Amino acid sequence: MAHQMNLVFGDIFKENPVFQRVSKEAVRIVSYFHGSTFFMGNLRDEQERIYKKTIKLVSPGDTRWNSYYFCFHSVLKTQAALKVNFVIIILIYYIYIL
Repeated sequence: MAHQMNLVFGDIFKENPVFQRVSKEAVRIVSYFHGSTFFMGNLRDEQERIYKKTIKLVSPGDTRWNSYYFCFHSVLKTQAALKVNFVIIILIYYIYIL
């Protein structure tokens, strides 16, 4: 039964362009922060300031639909802290790159 559920949800994500775009963006956000200790540290500081706790960003696995759920849920739970960090990222880009 669990395998069939994974196949059904996998097909939904493959066929629906909105789901494809949202899932790709969520994975990009999580991957970006997992790839940068500096920005991950900033994110954790903001989470502590806003939520009084840290919230782990979850990377989805390819074979489990519920791992995408946990990925989306983790991004939504820390949405305010992510917004602050994106402003910092944009400022650093303009200061150092341009």
